[in-house]
Amino acid sequence: MASSIIIRQYVSKAFGYIAIIAISVVAGFVIIMDILKYVFGIDPVQPERELIRRRRAALARKKRQTQKSQHTL
Repeated sequence: MASSIIIRQYVSKAFGYIAIIAISVVAGFVIIMDILKYVFGIDPVQPERELIRRRRAALARKKRQTQKSQHTL
């Protein structure tokens, strides 16, 4: 009985430590990305963002062209 309580305490402490470490890593990543972007002017995700913008613009152009061709028929 007492040993199971001690084991549960160790397990709960371990999960707590792991959660604190995970939260710290995520917060550190966000802070580093902000420092890179706003202090040094380096935007690591700019190529992906530009690719998404180009794809959306191409999709919008296709949609407009199909709508125009449907109206002329």
